[in-house]
Amino acid sequence: MIEDKVFNTVYFSGYLRCPLSIHDQGLSQIYKDLDAILMRHHYQSRLIPYKYGRVPEGQLSIWCRDYMPIQVSEDRMMAFSYAPDYLKTKQWIGHEPDCNWVLTQIDSSLAYINESTTTSHNIILDGGNIVRCGGLVVMTDKVFSENPDKKPSFIKDTLEKYFNAEIIFLPWDHRETYGHTDGILRYLGNGTIVMPTYGNPSKNKKDREFYDSFMKILSRKFEILPMDFSDIEEPKINGKDHRWAYINWLQLDGLIILPVFANTPESNMKAAQLIKDYTENMNIDVECVEATALVNYGGGLNCASWTTKE
Repeated sequence: MIEDKVFNTVYFSGYLRCPLSIHDQGLSQIYKDLDAILMRHHYQSRLIPYKYGRVPEGQLSIWCRDYMPIQVSEDRMMAFSYAPDYLKTKQWIGHEPDCNWVLTQIDSSLAYINESTTTSHNIILDGGNIVRCGGLVVMTDKVFSENPDKKPSFIKDTLEKYFNAEIIFLPWDHRETYGHTDGILRYLGNGTIVMPTYGNPSKNKKDREFYDSFMKILSRKFEILPMDFSDIEEPKINGKDHRWAYINWLQLDGLIILPVFANTPESNMKAAQLIKDYTENMNIDVECVEATALVNYGGGLNCASWTTKE
C-alpha cells in the first residue's frame, strides 16, 4: 500500500472551484488558495468533472476522497461500493457517483489507471475510512456495520489482500455519523502518527473511553505524536469544535497543507508549529489554508481531495 507522502497529483471536485449555490460561494476561495499554494510548489490542481447522474451534484461532490478509487500501487487502483448509510436519505437518493465514468473523463495523464486497471469490489467502503500507515491501514469497524451480509473475517481478509497491508480496526463512535479515520489520525512515516485529543476526554466520559481505546490499540504499532488543544479556550464554529480537522490535511510529496480557521488563531498557530516540528527532518513544507467554509459542511482538506501517484 503506497503512502500519502509519495502522491504527486491532486484532484478536486469541479464544484469546489465553481459552486453553483449562493450558499456555497465561500468554497471557491478555498480552491483559489489551494491552487495558489500548489502552483508555488510546482503542482497543478486538476478537476474531477461532474455531470448529473454520473457524479453527485453540489456539496456531496466535494467529498471526492470517499467515492473515488483507492490507489494501492503505482499501477493499480481499487474501487469499492460507495453506498454508505448516511446517503440513504431522500436528499441524496439518485446522486451515487459513477466512478468508471469519471475515470474515462479525467485527462490522459491517468490513462494507465482506468477501467482496465481498476479492480472493483462490492464491499461498501468510504475512502475517508482509510488511513495509510506504511505497511498498515487504519480503519474504523464501521465497515462491518455497513456490510452486514458479509462476515467480518471475510471483509478483513479481502481488504488486506487488496491493500497488501495489515489492517488495524478502531471502534466506531456512533455519535460520529461517517465513521472515518482521517479525522482521527494521520501517518507521518517511520512508525509515527499524529493524533489530536479526541473530543473533550477530560470532561466527557464517552470521549475519554474512545480516546483511551484508540491509544491502547494504536500504541501497540506506532509512536503517537500528540496534538492537544485542551489548554486553549477559543470560540466554536457554529457551536462545534472543529479543531479535529487540523489532522484532515492534504498531503503530497514534500508538502502538507493544513486547514486553519478564522476564529481559532491560537490553535491555528499551535497546530502549524506542531506539524512543522514533527516534520522538521522529513523534507516536508507545511502550508495553511483558511477552510472554515469547508469544515462547516463536515470535512477537511483530505476529504475534499483525491490524490494519486503518476
